[in-house]
Amino acid sequence: MVARSCALAWAAVLSSVPAAGDEGGGLLRTALEVASWSRSATVDAVPVHRAVEALAAVAARYRTPEGLVRAIFVDGGYARGGAWDLDEVLRTGGGNCVGLTTLCLAVAREAGLPVVAVSVPGHVFVRWDGDGRRRNIETTRGGREVTDEAWICRCNLPAASVESRAYLAGWTDDQFLAHLWAEAAVAERRRGERGRAEEAAARALALDAGNLKARLVRGLALLDEGDPRAAREEFERVLERDPSHAEALCARGLARLEAGDLEGAVRDCRGAAWRKGAEPVLAEAVAVACEAAGRHGRAAGWARRAKRLGVVRRAEGGPRAARGPRWVSGF
Repeated sequence: MVARSCALAWAAVLSSVPAAGDEGGGLLRTALEVASWSRSATVDAVPVHRAVEALAAVAARYRTPEGLVRAIFVDGGYARGGAWDLDEVLRTGGGNCVGLTTLCLAVAREAGLPVVAVSVPGHVFVRWDGDGRRRNIETTRGGREVTDEAWICRCNLPAASVESRAYLAGWTDDQFLAHLWAEAAVAERRRGERGRAEEAAARALALDAGNLKARLVRGLALLDEGDPRAAREEFERVLERDPSHAEALCARGLARLEAGDLEGAVRDCRGAAWRKGAEPVLAEAVAVACEAAGRHGRAAGWARRAKRLGVVRRAEGGPRAARGPRWVSGF
């Protein structure tokens, strides 16, 4: 049962997925360190620095949010892609939200611009916050502005998650770099490199003890090791900051299952499934919890739901079919 719960807990985290120092040079240096660590090969920093400096020279001429957008997305031509590490973004011309946010921050630090990283569930972007202006810059949509109010609506963010600064708060550079290490932890976990995943998560938490993704990875590691009580404590730390975090709720339910709290397991897994919407792995987790609790009829119903959602998901070729609350693609 431990192996089954661990697999389901980790799959729940991945079901919605697609990581310090001084200002300026510290951010770029650590971003390259994360990329080198992830590849187990040193990234050549010279072309990266040159590219960042060239983009920063354009952005510095304007010193406005629009100028930053022009430098990176118009003149630079960078667009949405699959890369999350800075070196690959610069080589391919495209990146996901993490990669493009890293690029924006590196350029802003080089140009001395007041830009910070900001997060919502499963997504990061940048915000110009200074010189009398405040503007969110959506990195995966060519620098388009998306207001805080729009993000709250789109992500169904509860007030508690905003008030706790779990989301929509400007990050320090260390907090963003922690996010890069957490991304590396997820990538290692996906490859089955659990020891390296734990190492990356530890580096993330050393920079930002409140990083939600790194806490989840640490909790999953504890569940792997057969310590559901300690794992549950990690998942609850995530839920303290974000009570709506479906993956943490599901993972806590499976930790409860391993600890023998069958009713609690059913309640948590079912709550996660209803919050997140059409994710087959969450429906499967409910089925496992219901079966363990002796609710065979409900277990069969949730198993059918998981199978149906999985078929629809494969048919549509995307990460999600029908949705419950709208979640941004990502973790």
